[in-house]
Order: sequence, then C-alpha cells, then structure tokens
Amino acid sequence: MSTFSVDPDALTSTAGVARKLVDAAAAGTPTERPADVGHDILADAIGHFASRTDDAWRARVDDLRRIPDALDDSASTYENADNEAAAVVRRADGGL
Repeated sequence: MSTFSVDPDALTSTAGVARKLVDAAAAGTPTERPADVGHDILADAIGHFASRTDDAWRARVDDLRRIPDALDDSASTYENADNEAAAVVRRADGGL
C-alpha cells in the first residue's frame, strides 16, 4: 500500500517564507516615468505603458498572496484530519 506524509509545520513555515516574498514584491516601487522625453505623444505612450505595467504587477502580487494562505489552509486541514483520526483510534481502542 502506498503511503505519504505531510508535515503541517513545514507547510506553515513555507507559508511564512512565501508571505515575506510577497511582502517584498508588494513593497516594490512603481515604474518610474521619465519627466521629459521631448515629445508629448511618446511621453503619453511611455506613461500608459508604465501604468499598465504597474497594474499588472499589482495583479500578480495579489495572485501571489493566495499561495501562503493556501499553504496555511492545507496545514490546518491536515492537522484537523490527524486529530480527528487520532480521536477515532482512541475510541476504537477503548480510550487508551
């Protein structure tokens, strides 16, 4: 029979590391826009591109925030399953 094991503490620890990475990414500065490029249409195009780049970056950071939350949820699910299984075994063994 195949078996596997999951260490909820390792999942929680990994979630902490991932959360720090997300926080660092979120703290990134917005794309710098040049003050003067000598041509209004070019400046507008650069500004539009920079704005869309910033929006995309923020969207990816928001997506990344789900990873540590999912790891924490998984750790909790495994811990609850282990606790419930241990209680069933104790009852089956007559409370030993």
